[in-house]
Amino acid sequence: MRAVQGAHTSEAFEAARRLAEACADPWPLVPGELDERRSRVWQLASGTLLPALEERGGPLLAVIAGPTGVGKSTLLNGFAGRRVSAASALRPTTATPVAWCHPAHAARVRDWEFGGVSPEVAVDERQELGDLVVVDAPDFDSAVYGHRAVADALLAAADVVVFVSSPARYGDREAWNRVVDGLRREVPMLHVLNRCTAETAAQVRADLPRRAGTRGIPLEAAEVIPVIEQPIDPETLGPPRGAVGHILSLLVEIAEEDLKVAREFVLEGAVGATASATEELLDAGWRWQDAVERARASVRAAASAREVEPPPDGGPSNGPGSVLAARLRRSGDRPTGREREAVEARLAVEALDAWAGVRALWRTEPALGALREPQPTQLDSLVADPAEAWLQQDKGWDEVVAEVREAAVEPVFVLLDHATPDLDPILAGVRGLRSGS
Repeated sequence: MRAVQGAHTSEAFEAARRLAEACADPWPLVPGELDERRSRVWQLASGTLLPALEERGGPLLAVIAGPTGVGKSTLLNGFAGRRVSAASALRPTTATPVAWCHPAHAARVRDWEFGGVSPEVAVDERQELGDLVVVDAPDFDSAVYGHRAVADALLAAADVVVFVSSPARYGDREAWNRVVDGLRREVPMLHVLNRCTAETAAQVRADLPRRAGTRGIPLEAAEVIPVIEQPIDPETLGPPRGAVGHILSLLVEIAEEDLKVAREFVLEGAVGATASATEELLDAGWRWQDAVERARASVRAAASAREVEPPPDGGPSNGPGSVLAARLRRSGDRPTGREREAVEARLAVEALDAWAGVRALWRTEPALGALREPQPTQLDSLVADPAEAWLQQDKGWDEVVAEVREAAVEPVFVLLDHATPDLDPILAGVRGLRSGS
């Protein structure tokens, strides 16, 4: 897929906006896996694609990310040659993003917001920061949920990710999920193996490409940049500036020579990831809709199936041929209260029978099994009008029975209506995204 450019950008932006809007609210009455897909599309559309399409401009945003305790803050301090981000043995240390930037970019950076949080700004007049801002992100595997939200928002907005791990943490599942997600979105990424020895660096460099290959993602051993452990620099509480200067040089080179290309890669990947996730959501949504329609047909069939034994001849609920019906229609007399109660009682039995038949479906229909069984409608409100219609000879007996039985299971139809998400805006959004790219 080519990068979204020119006249296509506004079309893609509008499509992304529609997708974010259509997927913003949870779908509480669908299977959890389907709602997770909805949430994924919303996160991609609102947190990744829309920011990329807004063409933020300005300096390249490099985000230092990784699990807790791998030395992200000390890496940034090593770039700066001084302590600009807090580092300690306490975990997690970084609660708020710390942005290291040139004074010329400080006002812009203070206006940025990631996961509802603006970064702390550490200014430095060093020449390397002319086109570059480096941000130390909170840990995405922190026990503090807010840290994860901020870290993920930074990863979504980054032009380049400096992904930091260590020999002890490089295989963590949370870390790999973020690495794989970034690589699939084609985000430029530097893989930094911190606090390693030459021996462990060689082992990890051999293992990481294999791990990436199992996910279908190419990764060369040479793409893993080791930072060999050495005595702590008292200024940075981590590696000395000379030990990490080559990484900073790579970032400066990208910022000065490849900024446009990096952002095009980010945008391409964001469009592709959002479109793919949306198509997966639609496939799952249509399967769920089919299951709901099957359940709706089963409910309708169960409600119309009469399994009630007919009462003895002459009972008031034995239809138009009963003694009561014949007497009423022959004499024109108005029914007594007892006669009306008898008809209503017979119709109540029909309503209960319909509900019992539908309840059995909760064990056999997958769509119903995924939903909480609703409460039946009050019988008094169901049977009074149909009973009166029959007693006044306005409707036949079979007609009023069918009416009562269908009304009895109406809460199930309402439940199924609420359990069917509207996929049309989502379909329109992904079509607009594809046509605008």
